[in-house]
Amino acid sequence: MTAAADPISLGHPHRLFRTPRTTVCASIHGRPLERACRDLTDPFRHTRARHLRTVGFTHPEPFSRLFREASGLSPSSFRHQADSTDRFPPSPRVIRSGVMTDISPVVRQISSDVVYTNAWMTVREDRIEHPDGTYGTYGYVVKPDFVVVIPQQNDGFHLVEEYRYPIGRRCWSFPQGHAEADTREDEARRELAEETGLRAAELRPLGRLDAAHGLVTNGFHVYLATGLVTGDTNREHTEQDMRQQWVSRAEFERMIRAGEVSDACSIAAYSMLRLHERAA
Repeated sequence: MTAAADPISLGHPHRLFRTPRTTVCASIHGRPLERACRDLTDPFRHTRARHLRTVGFTHPEPFSRLFREASGLSPSSFRHQADSTDRFPPSPRVIRSGVMTDISPVVRQISSDVVYTNAWMTVREDRIEHPDGTYGTYGYVVKPDFVVVIPQQNDGFHLVEEYRYPIGRRCWSFPQGHAEADTREDEARRELAEETGLRAAELRPLGRLDAAHGLVTNGFHVYLATGLVTGDTNREHTEQDMRQQWVSRAEFERMIRAGEVSDACSIAAYSMLRLHERAA
């Protein structure tokens, strides 16, 4: 239709897209996904039937399958990240040519392929164009946001320790992880209870940070847990070696300086706590 309307040969549009490895079809198919992302992050368009009609789908199954292939997330997971961040909204993102990218990026995404995927993550490899017009390749990991909980009690903190397979050693950290929950606060309460058995009378959100912005898409939401009550743990099978311990604030800082606490998320979370305490 475009060739007939302009009037140009049928092969001309395809030749225009051929060099950066983006096809005409891929560009056209990416438009409904861009609109779907905007609808899923819009609180006034959260009705599934409404945004399905908006992006040209009549049934949820084909839409969910295409969305997952393009972004590495289901529509419900994408919406959960967008609307369950409490008072800390996510950065605006759209799907462009089959992958989530920032709006008006400096580096242009040309094409994207799923290299590997499992229940916890998706590895993607993108063909990109730099501002000077040169091309390159960028590999990164797509994962959902998670929570880091600081369980504070008697001017000290409850820590957990477990074996971390990728680095081959045991590590101390604050309780953290990703769990299915209605709100981010519920997710924090669940992670805290599962790993330590502690229940918090109050959870205070301290903010959100990017986990590793050059490598992975996710970030973490920091919560301060106070008014703690002891209960039973409910750890996952992969956490069977986990143990916990209370340490004073002075001991925690000594552990950081000595390299006994090397988890970047926990240290960053503690920095956010200190900033909030300083501003109070």
